[in-house]
Amino acid sequence: MTILKKTIKLLIISFFIFSQYARATRHNVQTEHSILLSNGKIYVVVGVLVIIFTSLAFYLYRIDKKVSQFTLEQREMDS
Repeated sequence: MTILKKTIKLLIISFFIFSQYARATRHNVQTEHSILLSNGKIYVVVGVLVIIFTSLAFYLYRIDKKVSQFTLEQREMDS
């Protein structure tokens, strides 16, 4: 369960860093990032990343739950 917690914390921190980076590019010269910001497409990119990270966290949670259940079953069979 600690691996899952660390992964979720890492994903949350990564999201905040990315959002701060996207916000900081508004003040730079016209780059690809500022073009995305001016068109409003950066929010689509952020939305897709949130969906991907949320799906990944949910998948890791399910895998962790299944592995924990499997180890409990193995311990019960060994005793």
